Amino acid sequence: MNALPSSPETAWLLLVVSLPTSASTARMRFWRGIKALGATALRDGAYLLPNLPGLRAPLQTLATDAASEDGKVWMLSVQAADDQQEAEYRALFDRSTEYAEWMVELSSARSTLSDSDEAELLRVARRHGRGIDAIRKVDFFPNEASARAELQWRDFNAAIDILLSPGEPHGVAGNIPRRDPTQYQGRQWATRQHLWVDRVACAWLIRRF
Repeated sequence: MNALPSSPETAWLLLVVSLPTSASTARMRFWRGIKALGATALRDGAYLLPNLPGLRAPLQTLATDAASEDGKVWMLSVQAADDQQEAEYRALFDRSTEYAEWMVELSSARSTLSDSDEAELLRVARRHGRGIDAIRKVDFFPNEASARAELQWRDFNAAIDILLSPGEPHGVAGNIPRRDPTQYQGRQWATRQHLWVDRVACAWLIRRF
């Protein structure tokens, strides 16, 4: 196996692999690993990744594993020839389609939330949370699609919070005006029952002022 040392000027990692046709288990293990890393295939046996923190080591592990199975392996540090090629490389990692598919599923789930009990609401939140986490993991260049997905995910969780805690306060976007502390000193404070963020905040305010 041939490998080049890491360089701060290098933008991309290229792994070229040729495994024996008889090594079917190794080929499947390698394919699953390269897919999990989010690498894209430039052609059969040539896989590209951005040279970002946390990617070189697992890619090197896959390369070492392939070499141990009598594979021919080259791990190269490369740079795009120009801005156009850089844009083309980045486009290979555009996760807009994955986000769009996930948002369709999330919208479908949103329409059934009011009919779900607490256990089902929590299961739905975990399931779709795993979905967006999987995309985030391989989204090396976030764009407008990822921003839309994050916003929809926050709205989805807010809707679940309202169903799980009806009548409780919920966060809203807005500006908080600055108050004069002297207007709140020496007064009698009261809050509602049960522990919640507004009750905890009241306790902090009473001790603070």
